[in-house]
Amino acid sequence: MTGWGQTTSTSTNHFTFARKQAFFKAVKGGDVARVMEMVEADREWVSVRDEKDHGVIGLHVAKTVEVAKCLLDHGADIEALDLAHLGTPLQWAVASGKKATVKALLSAGAKVSPGMIQNAADSAAGRIKGISNEKPEVFREIIEMLKHPPSVEK
Repeated sequence: MTGWGQTTSTSTNHFTFARKQAFFKAVKGGDVARVMEMVEADREWVSVRDEKDHGVIGLHVAKTVEVAKCLLDHGADIEALDLAHLGTPLQWAVASGKKATVKALLSAGAKVSPGMIQNAADSAAGRIKGISNEKPEVFREIIEMLKHPPSVEK
């Protein structure tokens, strides 16, 4: 796999702009059935990057925990970095206030990075604007999960 979702296989590049749009629409829309259909047909979808959205993979922007788990089950890189901010899927979930996704990523072995707890505290205090509409209590619960992660599922 090379940058921007291009494959190194000898087959033609089937990750066209329109197909990538459809994949990321399903991921961001929480359409787990469509995501499942696409990743089961070709596991490389879990590594395709959205060049229109910071070079993320689907795991960074999964709307629901079900979509995130589907991507993980099909081999998504839990520590993949987006290409604009070098953030992991866990960092994106924390910043977005996606408590269930944070828990799922931690349970799958995502690493808590330095500064992640402070970023969640800043979100809870309203110091980070425009990332999430979640209430401060959600971020306080996320902070506790980051401080005391659940056991890693095997």
